[in-house]
Amino acid sequence: MKIRATYGLTGNDALATRFPYVTEVSMNNNLDWWTGSGTRVNGPLVNIYGNANATWEKSKKLNLGVDMTLLESMDITIDYFKEDRSGIFMQRSSVPSTMGVTGMLPYANIGSVKNKGVDMSVAYSKVIGKDWVLRLNGSLTYAHNEITEIDEPVNVEPYSSRIGHPINSIIGYVSDGLFTSQEEIDRSPKQSFGNYTVGDIKYKDLNGDNVVNGYDRTIIGNPEIPEIIYGFGGTLKYKKWDLSLFFQGVAKVSLMMSDIHPFSEAGHKGYNIAQYIVDDHWSESNNVAGAAYPRLSPEFITNNAQTSTYYLRNAAFLRLKNAELGYSFFPWLRVYAAGTNLLTFSPFSTWDPEMGSGNGLKYPLQRTAKIGIQFHY
Repeated sequence: MKIRATYGLTGNDALATRFPYVTEVSMNNNLDWWTGSGTRVNGPLVNIYGNANATWEKSKKLNLGVDMTLLESMDITIDYFKEDRSGIFMQRSSVPSTMGVTGMLPYANIGSVKNKGVDMSVAYSKVIGKDWVLRLNGSLTYAHNEITEIDEPVNVEPYSSRIGHPINSIIGYVSDGLFTSQEEIDRSPKQSFGNYTVGDIKYKDLNGDNVVNGYDRTIIGNPEIPEIIYGFGGTLKYKKWDLSLFFQGVAKVSLMMSDIHPFSEAGHKGYNIAQYIVDDHWSESNNVAGAAYPRLSPEFITNNAQTSTYYLRNAAFLRLKNAELGYSFFPWLRVYAAGTNLLTFSPFSTWDPEMGSGNGLKYPLQRTAKIGIQFHY
């Protein structure tokens, strides 16, 4: 057994701008200033405000690891890692518009993120008697990060804060199903996304002001990059037979269904109607709050196109990536049958969850099977 440990301080100078300390000014711009005689005034305009105090980002990294062999047949490697990154160089977002720098917000070392996780692998090999040979292997990586400092208004609602959540978490509205009656609409908070009626999505009013708008957005899902990635498989040989399997999977990952709305009017993308929408959309004969899709309409319904938990899905999956069964007649002749992507286990089945967010209108997952002969000389 071997135990490893490392700790260090590193830096990152790949900042968002090449020369962050330089203020950029462009000349002879249309400033939309007008004189009393009706003449438009042109002049200099600040594009980026420089930051003379800018510095590179700093990162404290810790890694603890162990390598071991058990019973002369199993090799195990486990690593625990932790990283505290501070001084992340990012553009400010909480500067009020009254400062007059809208669109030219300065950059500063104002962010910090904590990362931690585990990386491990296991390999097992064993000869059993004179006829059996078994080889197994597996690996798993878990990596989680949390934002600890970011430029947010001091009066931000706790449910709107990104602090304590992973980078790139999905932000949107919390759906409360579909409206099933006009009476339900009348007694619910007013929604600010255009016209809506029975069969449209109902959103929760998180701040209690009886209006659903941008102030009711919150963290609704994990990032689209999985926090857990794993794989396992092995080979079993018995006399002249051999069988190999390999599984791969991900967990703690979300996807957002989007660009799926059929029959859209001019000015908006329209798509062919998907089978799951045909099977379970809201209608007068299917007036249920939990329908898979809101009411159908020849026009684009802005209320039903908001990023929300209504279209949020768990994108975790486990897939039988490769499988092969063979028989060796001689050391130089082997026949086999093999397959790829034979099975997928996932709570999401509308399209291949590995494609992630979108509408699934991409090249479909190929499931292949083949038989072959291997000849050696």
